Amino acid sequence: MMKYVAFALNAVAFLFILVCLGGANGDVAWSKMTRQINNCDTTINAGLLGVKKWDSCTKGVATTILYDSDSCTNNQIFGSACGNCDSSGKGVLSMTVFAFLLTLVILGLQGTRFVGKSWDKMIMATLCFVNSFLFFLMWTIWVGGCNKKIKDTGDEWDKDVDAAWALSFLGFLLTAGSGVLELLCMPSGGEGVDYTQPYARQNDNKSDV
Repeated sequence: MMKYVAFALNAVAFLFILVCLGGANGDVAWSKMTRQINNCDTTINAGLLGVKKWDSCTKGVATTILYDSDSCTNNQIFGSACGNCDSSGKGVLSMTVFAFLLTLVILGLQGTRFVGKSWDKMIMATLCFVNSFLFFLMWTIWVGGCNKKIKDTGDEWDKDVDAAWALSFLGFLLTAGSGVLELLCMPSGGEGVDYTQPYARQNDNKSDV
């Protein structure tokens, strides 16, 4: 049973990674700024590489500005945050790509258990905890870098972290939970371990020898 739970936790975390990557240009916000201007609700989504801005009065029209462009640094609303967001955003993007690749490896190894392949639980737990650390870096780098600078700009705007950041935090919890399951609930692996059978039954078989 625990092998399915551990696999499911990493599978959900993988879906979260895909959403986080979708926030590179602000399609999914890591941080969000909102304000009503001239009876129009204006929204600025801060992504990993740039921001996307639109308002309720011009539906379907959005402007994307990259952090490393002159259009960003000259912007009166968030121009002072562009440098911090550019460096922290690229750092978070790197961690997200590493987590994407490592999660694929973990899912592949965990998936082979369904056909009887065994892996040492210390190896699997280490991979899960390393992945969890990548998620940890993702949300901490963002909240301490770009989001902190955004909070210091545009005093009349409502500002806070948003969906992509929340998913990176949840991914940190899920992958850490998977590591705990690997460490505490899985057999040690090696010769004689059959993952197609329940762990308790394997122990019963060994005691009969």
